Amino acid sequence: MKMMMAFILLVSAQAYAAGKGGHGSPKDLIWPAINFAALFGFLIFKLRKPISDMFDRQAKDVQETYEMAEKKDKEAQIKLETFQKKMSSFDRERQRVIDESAREAELLAATIKNETQQTLTKLKADAESKVAYEKEQLNKQLNEGLVDEVIRRARAKIGASKDSQVKVTEKLINQAGR
Repeated sequence: MKMMMAFILLVSAQAYAAGKGGHGSPKDLIWPAINFAALFGFLIFKLRKPISDMFDRQAKDVQETYEMAEKKDKEAQIKLETFQKKMSSFDRERQRVIDESAREAELLAATIKNETQQTLTKLKADAESKVAYEKEQLNKQLNEGLVDEVIRRARAKIGASKDSQVKVTEKLINQAGR
């Protein structure tokens, strides 16, 4: 209450000083300075604890945030190392699969080449035996046709001449008698 009274007196003094219409002197600034000092002291006295608590809370929040950031950083480092290990093992695994695929491709190509050569050899042998068989069959047919033609011509020649018939008959009898 005393503060309130002092405040009213100071304010009224300023209002009274402003009413004179003259220029003020440095003495006029004493009461406002005292008023400001009293108000500032009162504010410091009343707000010191809440401001201090607020700064303590903020410092605590900053500390907790920093600790949480450090924890997250460590977790991120661990994850990064894990992923780097996986990536390096992935590169090794990829290279292993590529090498294995190349070996399998070479083996498959060699197998296919061998099978193709075996198949070609077998086809060539089959073709040669088929050609030989067909040649033999054609020779038989040609020989049979030739023998039939010789017999037909001989019959025609023998049948056309009586003299030839007599000679052939005598020859056959002579051969049968021997």
